[in-house]
Amino acid sequence: MIIKLIIGIAIIAALFSFIHKYKKAKPEERKSWILKGVIAVVVVAVIVGAITGRVPVIAGLVAAVATFGRFGLRWGMPLAKMWLAKSGGNATFRSEYLIMSVSVANGQMTGKVIKGEFAEQNLGNIKEDDIQKLHRFFNEHDKKSYYLLTAYIRSRGFANTFTDKNQEHFDSAQHDHHHSNHSNPPNQSSSVPLSEAMEIFGFKETPTKKEIITVHRRLMSKLHPDKGGSDYLAARVNQAREVLLAHHAHNE
Repeated sequence: MIIKLIIGIAIIAALFSFIHKYKKAKPEERKSWILKGVIAVVVVAVIVGAITGRVPVIAGLVAAVATFGRFGLRWGMPLAKMWLAKSGGNATFRSEYLIMSVSVANGQMTGKVIKGEFAEQNLGNIKEDDIQKLHRFFNEHDKKSYYLLTAYIRSRGFANTFTDKNQEHFDSAQHDHHHSNHSNPPNQSSSVPLSEAMEIFGFKETPTKKEIITVHRRLMSKLHPDKGGSDYLAARVNQAREVLLAHHAHNE
Protein backbone atom coordinates (compact mmCIF):
# COMPACT_ATOMS: atom_id res chain seq x y z
CA MET A 1 0.00 0.00 0.00
CA ILE A 2 2.78 2.42 0.94
CA ILE A 3 4.68 1.58 -2.24
CA LYS A 4 1.61 2.32 -4.35
CA LEU A 5 1.11 5.62 -2.53
CA ILE A 6 4.73 6.62 -3.14
CA ILE A 7 4.43 5.68 -6.81
CA GLY A 8 1.21 7.68 -7.11
CA ILE A 9 2.79 10.78 -5.57
CA ALA A 10 5.86 10.41 -7.80
CA ILE A 11 3.69 10.14 -10.92
CA ILE A 12 1.67 13.24 -9.97
CA ALA A 13 4.86 15.22 -9.27
CA ALA A 14 6.36 14.10 -12.58
CA LEU A 15 3.17 15.08 -14.40
CA PHE A 16 3.17 18.59 -12.96
CA SER A 17 6.88 18.94 -13.78
CA PHE A 18 6.29 17.81 -17.35
CA ILE A 19 3.39 20.24 -17.86
CA HIS A 20 5.43 23.12 -16.46
CA LYS A 21 8.42 22.39 -18.70
CA TYR A 22 6.18 21.84 -21.73
CA LYS A 23 4.56 25.27 -21.29
CA LYS A 24 7.97 26.91 -20.94
CA ALA A 25 9.41 25.13 -23.99
CA LYS A 26 9.76 26.94 -27.29
CA PRO A 27 7.18 25.97 -29.95
CA GLU A 28 9.81 24.12 -31.99
CA GLU A 29 10.84 22.09 -28.91
CA ARG A 30 7.36 20.89 -27.95
CA LYS A 31 7.28 17.96 -30.36
CA SER A 32 10.30 16.44 -28.63
CA TRP A 33 8.64 17.00 -25.25
CA ILE A 34 5.55 15.12 -26.43
CA LEU A 35 7.78 12.22 -27.47
CA LYS A 36 9.50 12.30 -24.07
CA GLY A 37 6.11 12.25 -22.40
CA VAL A 38 4.96 9.19 -24.36
CA ILE A 39 8.19 7.35 -23.54
CA ALA A 40 7.81 8.26 -19.86
CA VAL A 41 4.23 6.94 -19.82
CA VAL A 42 5.36 3.63 -21.32
CA VAL A 43 8.23 3.28 -18.83
CA VAL A 44 6.00 4.10 -15.85
CA ALA A 45 3.33 1.70 -17.11
CA VAL A 46 5.83 -1.16 -17.35
CA ILE A 47 7.17 -0.46 -13.85
CA VAL A 48 3.69 -0.24 -12.34
CA GLY A 49 2.69 -3.42 -14.17
CA ALA A 50 5.68 -5.28 -12.79
CA ILE A 51 5.00 -4.12 -9.22
CA THR A 52 1.25 -4.75 -9.23
CA GLY A 53 1.38 -7.92 -11.28
CA ARG A 54 -0.99 -6.52 -13.87
CA VAL A 55 1.30 -6.79 -16.84
CA PRO A 56 -1.45 -7.89 -19.30
CA VAL A 57 -3.59 -4.87 -18.44
CA ILE A 58 -0.64 -2.52 -18.67
CA ALA A 59 0.39 -4.09 -21.96
CA GLY A 60 -3.07 -3.29 -23.30
CA LEU A 61 -2.74 0.33 -22.21
CA VAL A 62 0.69 0.58 -23.83
CA ALA A 63 -0.79 -0.81 -27.03
CA ALA A 64 -3.56 1.78 -26.84
CA VAL A 65 -1.00 4.55 -26.41
CA ALA A 66 0.95 3.23 -29.38
CA THR A 67 -2.22 3.09 -31.47
CA PHE A 68 -3.07 6.66 -30.53
CA GLY A 69 0.45 7.73 -31.37
CA ARG A 70 0.07 6.23 -34.82
CA PHE A 71 -3.49 7.20 -35.67
CA GLY A 72 -4.64 9.72 -33.07
CA LEU A 73 -1.84 12.16 -33.73
CA ARG A 74 -2.28 11.66 -37.45
CA TRP A 75 -5.83 13.01 -37.23
CA GLY A 76 -5.54 15.04 -34.05
CA MET A 77 -2.68 17.31 -35.08
CA PRO A 78 -4.44 18.68 -38.19
CA LEU A 79 -7.55 19.35 -36.08
CA ALA A 80 -5.42 21.11 -33.48
CA LYS A 81 -3.84 23.24 -36.20
CA MET A 82 -7.30 24.11 -37.53
CA TRP A 83 -8.39 25.17 -34.04
CA LEU A 84 -5.28 27.31 -33.56
CA ALA A 85 -5.81 28.91 -36.96
CA LYS A 86 -9.33 29.90 -35.91
CA SER A 87 -8.94 30.78 -32.25
CA GLY A 88 -5.45 32.28 -32.13
CA GLY A 89 -2.15 30.45 -31.79
CA ASN A 90 0.43 33.22 -31.92
CA ALA A 91 -0.17 36.95 -31.74
CA THR A 92 1.99 38.74 -34.30
CA PHE A 93 3.20 42.34 -34.11
CA ARG A 94 5.02 44.00 -37.00
CA SER A 95 7.07 47.11 -37.47
CA GLU A 96 9.42 48.36 -40.15
CA TYR A 97 12.34 46.38 -38.70
CA LEU A 98 10.80 43.59 -36.61
CA ILE A 99 8.29 40.76 -36.54
CA MET A 100 7.38 39.75 -32.99
CA SER A 101 5.28 36.73 -32.02
CA VAL A 102 3.67 36.06 -28.65
CA SER A 103 2.27 32.64 -27.78
CA VAL A 104 -1.38 32.88 -26.76
CA ALA A 105 -0.88 29.77 -24.62
CA ASN A 106 2.10 30.81 -22.48
CA GLY A 107 3.02 34.37 -23.40
CA GLN A 108 6.45 33.41 -24.70
CA MET A 109 7.83 36.08 -26.98
CA THR A 110 10.04 35.53 -30.02
CA GLY A 111 11.16 37.93 -32.69
CA LYS A 112 12.99 38.36 -35.96
CA VAL A 113 14.74 41.31 -37.57
CA ILE A 114 13.46 41.86 -41.12
CA LYS A 115 15.46 44.90 -42.17
CA GLY A 116 18.86 46.45 -41.53
CA GLU A 117 22.18 45.13 -40.30
CA PHE A 118 20.74 42.06 -38.57
CA ALA A 119 18.08 41.25 -41.17
CA GLU A 120 16.76 37.66 -41.18
CA GLN A 121 18.23 36.94 -37.74
CA ASN A 122 16.13 35.75 -34.80
CA LEU A 123 16.42 37.98 -31.75
CA GLY A 124 17.22 34.91 -29.66
CA ASN A 125 20.38 34.38 -31.72
CA ILE A 126 21.61 37.96 -31.47
CA LYS A 127 24.15 38.78 -28.77
CA GLU A 128 23.11 41.07 -25.94
CA ASP A 129 25.54 43.82 -26.98
CA ASP A 130 23.98 43.84 -30.43
CA ILE A 131 20.47 43.90 -28.91
CA GLN A 132 21.56 47.08 -27.13
CA LYS A 133 22.84 48.44 -30.43
CA LEU A 134 19.49 47.70 -32.09
CA HIS A 135 17.64 49.31 -29.19
CA ARG A 136 19.59 52.55 -29.62
CA PHE A 137 19.09 52.49 -33.39
CA PHE A 138 15.33 51.92 -33.13
CA ASN A 139 15.01 54.69 -30.56
CA GLU A 140 16.39 57.12 -33.14
CA HIS A 141 14.79 55.76 -36.31
CA ASP A 142 11.57 53.80 -35.61
CA LYS A 143 9.59 54.11 -32.38
CA LYS A 144 7.33 51.18 -33.21
CA SER A 145 10.32 48.86 -33.46
CA TYR A 146 11.73 50.48 -30.34
CA TYR A 147 8.65 49.64 -28.28
CA LEU A 148 8.51 46.11 -29.65
CA LEU A 149 12.15 45.48 -28.77
CA THR A 150 11.66 47.04 -25.33
CA ALA A 151 8.85 44.55 -24.70
CA TYR A 152 11.06 41.68 -25.87
CA ILE A 153 13.95 42.80 -23.66
CA ARG A 154 11.68 42.98 -20.65
CA SER A 155 10.19 39.55 -21.37
CA ARG A 156 13.65 38.00 -21.54
CA GLY A 157 14.63 39.51 -18.20
CA PHE A 158 17.93 41.06 -19.22
CA ALA A 159 16.89 44.72 -19.12
CA ASN A 160 19.00 45.22 -15.99
CA THR A 161 22.16 44.34 -17.92
CA PHE A 162 21.80 47.43 -20.13
CA THR A 163 24.49 49.96 -19.46
CA ASP A 164 25.19 53.67 -19.76
CA LYS A 165 23.22 55.57 -22.39
CA ASN A 166 21.27 52.55 -23.58
CA GLN A 167 19.99 51.93 -20.04
CA GLU A 168 18.72 55.49 -20.11
CA HIS A 169 16.88 54.72 -23.37
CA PHE A 170 15.28 51.65 -21.84
CA ASP A 171 14.31 53.49 -18.66
CA SER A 172 12.88 56.28 -20.80
CA ALA A 173 10.68 53.83 -22.70
CA GLN A 174 9.45 52.29 -19.46
CA HIS A 175 8.88 55.79 -17.99
CA ASP A 176 6.84 56.86 -21.02
CA HIS A 177 4.73 53.72 -20.72
CA HIS A 178 4.19 54.11 -16.98
CA HIS A 179 3.06 57.73 -17.27
CA SER A 180 0.88 57.06 -20.29
CA ASN A 181 -1.69 55.66 -17.82
CA HIS A 182 -1.83 52.59 -20.08
CA SER A 183 -2.91 54.69 -23.05
CA ASN A 184 -1.47 54.37 -26.53
CA PRO A 185 2.26 55.04 -26.95
CA PRO A 186 3.33 57.82 -29.34
CA ASN A 187 2.23 57.41 -32.97
CA GLN A 188 -0.23 54.64 -32.05
CA SER A 189 -3.39 56.69 -31.57
CA SER A 190 -4.99 55.61 -34.84
CA SER A 191 -6.95 52.40 -35.13
CA VAL A 192 -5.15 49.35 -36.48
CA PRO A 193 -6.21 47.99 -39.89
CA LEU A 194 -8.43 44.91 -39.87
CA SER A 195 -5.70 42.74 -41.41
CA GLU A 196 -3.27 43.77 -38.68
CA ALA A 197 -5.90 43.18 -35.99
CA MET A 198 -6.42 39.65 -37.33
CA GLU A 199 -2.68 39.07 -37.26
CA ILE A 200 -2.30 40.41 -33.74
CA PHE A 201 -4.94 37.97 -32.50
CA GLY A 202 -3.49 35.11 -34.55
CA PHE A 203 -6.70 34.60 -36.55
CA LYS A 204 -6.58 33.13 -40.05
CA GLU A 205 -10.35 33.06 -40.47
CA THR A 206 -13.11 35.44 -39.43
CA PRO A 207 -13.62 34.86 -35.67
CA THR A 208 -16.79 34.81 -33.64
CA LYS A 209 -17.40 37.35 -30.88
CA LYS A 210 -16.70 34.69 -28.27
CA GLU A 211 -13.36 33.82 -29.88
CA ILE A 212 -12.34 37.47 -29.98
CA ILE A 213 -13.11 37.92 -26.29
CA THR A 214 -11.43 34.64 -25.33
CA VAL A 215 -8.16 35.36 -27.16
CA HIS A 216 -8.17 38.96 -25.90
CA ARG A 217 -8.46 37.69 -22.33
CA ARG A 218 -5.61 35.23 -22.84
CA LEU A 219 -3.34 37.82 -24.41
CA MET A 220 -4.02 40.43 -21.75
CA SER A 221 -3.30 37.89 -19.02
CA LYS A 222 0.20 37.66 -20.51
CA LEU A 223 0.80 41.19 -21.81
CA HIS A 224 -0.96 43.52 -19.37
CA PRO A 225 1.54 45.88 -17.68
CA ASP A 226 0.22 44.96 -14.23
CA LYS A 227 1.22 41.37 -14.96
CA GLY A 228 4.74 42.22 -16.06
CA GLY A 229 3.81 42.79 -19.68
CA SER A 230 4.13 45.76 -22.01
CA ASP A 231 1.99 48.90 -22.25
CA TYR A 232 2.66 49.08 -25.96
CA LEU A 233 1.60 45.51 -26.72
CA ALA A 234 -1.41 45.75 -24.40
CA ALA A 235 -2.51 48.95 -26.18
CA ARG A 236 -2.20 47.29 -29.60
CA VAL A 237 -4.16 44.25 -28.39
CA ASN A 238 -6.94 46.49 -27.06
CA GLN A 239 -7.06 48.41 -30.34
CA ALA A 240 -7.18 45.16 -32.31
CA ARG A 241 -10.03 43.90 -30.11
CA GLU A 242 -12.12 47.00 -30.84
CA VAL A 243 -11.52 46.67 -34.58
CA LEU A 244 -12.45 42.98 -34.61
CA LEU A 245 -15.59 43.49 -32.50
CA ALA A 246 -16.68 46.39 -34.71
CA HIS A 247 -16.14 44.29 -37.83
CA HIS A 248 -18.09 41.42 -36.30
CA ALA A 249 -20.99 43.72 -35.33
CA HIS A 250 -21.06 45.24 -38.83
CA ASN A 251 -21.36 41.80 -40.42
CA GLU A 252 -24.07 40.47 -38.09
